[in-house]
Amino acid sequence: MIVCAKAFADKLTAEELNFDVVKDEDNKTVVVLPFDGRRTVFVFEDVGENRDSHYVQMRTYIEEGIAEDKYGQAVLMCNLLNAQYRWVKFYVSEENDFIVEADAILDPSSAGEEVFEMAIRNAHIIKDARPHIMKAIFG
Repeated sequence: MIVCAKAFADKLTAEELNFDVVKDEDNKTVVVLPFDGRRTVFVFEDVGENRDSHYVQMRTYIEEGIAEDKYGQAVLMCNLLNAQYRWVKFYVSEENDFIVEADAILDPSSAGEEVFEMAIRNAHIIKDARPHIMKAIFG
């Protein structure tokens, strides 16, 4: 497991949270954190010539498989939310999943805390945005 992913996994274990490592390769580790009926996927990568750049991408799947007739409303809601929140990006994927995404360059010495803070910030944003998202795709 790459160093930043291990630091995050250690932090989740210390916080007594359930998670799964679903992919672990030489330069990429994928950690899935289920919470509140959703899942957040963390993709950790070591990149660069000497793998000296450490990176994480965090994606939370808010709703999966949005109905085709709600696509336009979902995209409009993404635009409204993207204008309101600066720490994350909202979008509808090719599979019609409503996703919240964030990414960061990490320092291995503080990666566990950094990514945990990203996850907490993400959860607060989702809590605030979710009623608007649900109204757009189910209302």
